[in-house]
Order: sequence, then C-alpha cells, then structure tokens
Amino acid sequence: MEVIGPQATRFTYISQSNPGGKIPAWLVNKLFTVVAPKVIQKMVKACRVYEVWKKKNNPEYMPWLWPDQICTNLIDWNDVLSNANVETASSCSEEPEDIQVGDITDDIITDT
Repeated sequence: MEVIGPQATRFTYISQSNPGGKIPAWLVNKLFTVVAPKVIQKMVKACRVYEVWKKKNNPEYMPWLWPDQICTNLIDWNDVLSNANVETASSCSEEPEDIQVGDITDDIITDT
C-alpha cells in the first residue's frame, strides 16, 4: 500500500499460482482477472466499516502497534530437540476476547 494523496492509496495485489498443469494456464489467468478485483472490492468494503467494527470488538487490542499483546505459545527448544512432546506456555497472562467472524461480516455490505 502506498499513499498517493490525501484521499488516495495505491494498493498492489500480486498473486502467483502454479496448479502444476492440472488447469490450463489460460484458464488460471482468466480466473485471476475475475478473482483479484473481487478480493479488492471486499477489502475496500471491510476497510470502510473497520473503524465502527473495531470500536465494538476489543478496541484496545492492537498487536500491530503493541507487540506485547500478542499471545502466542512459547516453544521449549529442549522439547523440540529431544523429539519429546512439545508442551507450551502462554507468553501473556490474559488471552484476548474471542471475536466472532459474524461480528465483522454483519457490518460489511454484502455483494450485489
């Protein structure tokens, strides 16, 4: 994504696919001329309602700004190296609230 003006952003979408000859190349190329624009349209719709959705869905949880909010399991490398069963420990004390997929899809305008 590249800001190109006060109300404009350039979004570059690159996709590479190799179905291994099972689907003719011309058909794959044709499908992507249809799929890519639809992906962009859905992303634009989601971005337009994101601010409202985020206010209702754990607004203080922003791991892209505050990485310490990322709650992942830590790997004990001794377990990995010894081929033992890997047991993990949480890296943070509180897990984020569950967010239901329907919460955002309800706010996005459906395709017409």
